[in-house]
Amino acid sequence: WLGQVEHNGSWSWEVGERGDGCYVVVAGPTDARSQWRQPLVPGAGFTSVPVAVATVREGGLEAAAAVMTAYRRAMRRPHRDHGLLI
Repeated sequence: WLGQVEHNGSWSWEVGERGDGCYVVVAGPTDARSQWRQPLVPGAGFTSVPVAVATVREGGLEAAAAVMTAYRRAMRRPHRDHGLLI
């Protein structure tokens, strides 16, 4: 497993086991940890920061990093400066 939070602000993560499975929690800013909250009225929504998770069955960290790299390259917005990189 390899993950990244695509945000430079406050965030936290937790990995654990429950019953016969496992779980991953990735959270952005919270009132308890960052003194941040966004009250919502009934029916309203809120979109948190994006998170990417790569999983592989074989190959370890290098294989997971390859999957994450492919994702990062596919999601990158075109920019004229990319053609100027050496």
